[in-house]
Amino acid sequence: MIEENIISLTNNLNCHLNVINFSQSKNTILEILKVIFFVELAVVYSAYFVVLLFVIQISMVSTVYAETDSIDNLSVNLVGLRGKVDDLNTRLEQVKEEHSQRMKYLYARRGELKTDIERINSNIKKQRKTLEKNQRAVRDSGSDSQSVKPVLLAAMSDLELYILSSLPFKTSDRLAGLNELRSQLENDVVSPQKAANSLWAFYEDEIQLTRENGIFKQTLSLSDGDMLANVARLGMVLMYFQVGKERFGVFKKQSSTGSWKYEEVFDRENKERISNLFSSMKKQIRFGYFELPNGLPAMVTK
Repeated sequence: MIEENIISLTNNLNCHLNVINFSQSKNTILEILKVIFFVELAVVYSAYFVVLLFVIQISMVSTVYAETDSIDNLSVNLVGLRGKVDDLNTRLEQVKEEHSQRMKYLYARRGELKTDIERINSNIKKQRKTLEKNQRAVRDSGSDSQSVKPVLLAAMSDLELYILSSLPFKTSDRLAGLNELRSQLENDVVSPQKAANSLWAFYEDEIQLTRENGIFKQTLSLSDGDMLANVARLGMVLMYFQVGKERFGVFKKQSSTGSWKYEEVFDRENKERISNLFSSMKKQIRFGYFELPNGLPAMVTK
């Protein structure tokens, strides 16, 4: 396009040169050539300027597209970050709620413990007053009451021997109360008169055991470890045990030592007999005819 403009200008110049009389001055020709040169230069620069504008426009369009893509990416990242912030805020609220509930529980528990401590301290004060009162009563009772003390201690020892040799039904529980009473009497915590009343109550409890039949829970040390068993006690004469649905046994007294030992039975007949006893007692059938394995030692006659 630029070359065509130059050729056209040249042709026009030739036409003008033909018209111009060679008589014109040389300076006029030079002026015309200068004008033509500047015109051509303007045309060339105009073309370059147009090309430059086109390049700038393309560059600006590319920049706009790049900025648009960048904004889109930033929008996506912003949405993701906003979601994470929402999740963290939700978790924070949950943690705050859990902390609040935990603190409420701790405050409530602290109040309960404070109340328990006050109650325990109050009981301690009452026990101390009772102890001081009993000790004064013991001192005021004189030598007559102190003379009863050895008799009571001997009676406690006799009762202890009976419990150890009797049917092993909750032996540790029965001995615990008796030992506590002995300790109180020896340390003058209770007066001999009060100890005598308590000891008589222990004897009555032992007598009551001989009149009762029932099923109770008791921990037994079997071959495979300690087991919580059901025990069927017939007064203080015989006792049988059941573990689960298939394991049965009998308490046997050893003739040589006089101590008791529980043994598991494995023959079908004795297991059925003991099972029938448990079934009947659970149905409140406590009287009747029962065939049971013997747990007593054989009588030796001379």
